[in-house]
Amino acid sequence: RAAIYALNGKDGSLLWKYPVRTSIKNTIAIESGIVFAQDVQGNLYAVDAETGKLCWESQLPVNGLPGLIEGLATDKGIVYAGTGKALSAFEARTGKLIWRNKDWAQREGTTSTLTVGNDVLVGSVQWTALYGNDAKTGKMLWSASNHGLRNRGASAAIHNGLLYLISNKACFIIEARTGRIIVRKTLPYSVDVTSTPLLTDKE
Repeated sequence: RAAIYALNGKDGSLLWKYPVRTSIKNTIAIESGIVFAQDVQGNLYAVDAETGKLCWESQLPVNGLPGLIEGLATDKGIVYAGTGKALSAFEARTGKLIWRNKDWAQREGTTSTLTVGNDVLVGSVQWTALYGNDAKTGKMLWSASNHGLRNRGASAAIHNGLLYLISNKACFIIEARTGRIIVRKTLPYSVDVTSTPLLTDKE
């Protein structure tokens, strides 16, 4: 009974509903007038945001277990979906596959959402590492698993080429292109949560 819904922002009335095969557990996104969502079995849906009609779909080659619970991301006419060797980039409008990750594998599921910016795509595998891939080619640029980054469920925020994220008992600032940790600020309490930092112009 899972579905993607469009509601009227003013009164909450239903505009359209698109049924999907299995549950969608994380972030959906809109790019080029199309709504994108991925379900736990790796079905990627591209649905017209105005009409609710399917534009295209793709089966991502994810492992059956654990289910795909990560969130996808979009940027500059591209949708990034999947995880591990199923992590893929598609043309948003056409569904044409641009690249597929060859450098790191899926393991335990993670609650994180992909982060994209400055031509870098950041994904992760719970209990393994945080990964930076070139957003244009899919090539892995770096991986980071030290200082508590390997067992993190939180997603990174990106601004001016820097990643901001939390893990364990610390707040991190990391160079997006290199994975180099610039700041690791230890906090007096645990931030082992799934939150993404919020960035404003000043804070």
